[in-house]
Amino acid sequence: MNEPAKARELLKKVAGKKSDYDHLVEIASLQTETSELFADNRGDKRPQMKALEGKYAAFVRKYPNFIPGYSMLGGIQSALDEHHEAIQTVIAALNNTPKDKRRSSNLWSMYRNLTISFAETGDYRKALGAADVAYELKKGISSDRYFMYALAKADAATGNFKGAQDALNVVAARVPEVKNDPKFQSTVRFLADKIQESKQQKKQ
Repeated sequence: MNEPAKARELLKKVAGKKSDYDHLVEIASLQTETSELFADNRGDKRPQMKALEGKYAAFVRKYPNFIPGYSMLGGIQSALDEHHEAIQTVIAALNNTPKDKRRSSNLWSMYRNLTISFAETGDYRKALGAADVAYELKKGISSDRYFMYALAKADAATGNFKGAQDALNVVAARVPEVKNDPKFQSTVRFLADKIQESKQQKKQ
């Protein structure tokens, strides 16, 4: 039996039993469903992802002070390319977090999602700021292809072409299969376009 299946069996035993830990049981069930979805590489996942988005949104409404719920909702929204919504979700989570705990190591994924969503909405300076915090909280994030694409895009858009190239080189070295990823290729083209724009501006 695979890990998500084991988790589902365990959760069945505690489901329906009222306790002070209901929110943990519910989020664990949603995380198991998410893991099963992304472990299956067949077909279009958007309908199931939209359904999950609705479940996470309901969870956040039910438990507004449980910050991990926002993180999971923001991650699903980012994966669905709903970047404005993802930004709003993560900002709400951070606003509900005490200021002295907003850079806790367990919040790295929020800054990861902000990096991606800010880059996709063209707010490149904020993307770089979020990327700095994400990297500070989790050094291993440089193996996350989507984070590194966003970082490269933000660097390219703000004129740091070497930083953008370095980001692409790092992720290509760590995750060689990214070279066949259309998003990697589009980021490479984005960098090339920005370099060309810079050269043309210097000629004027």
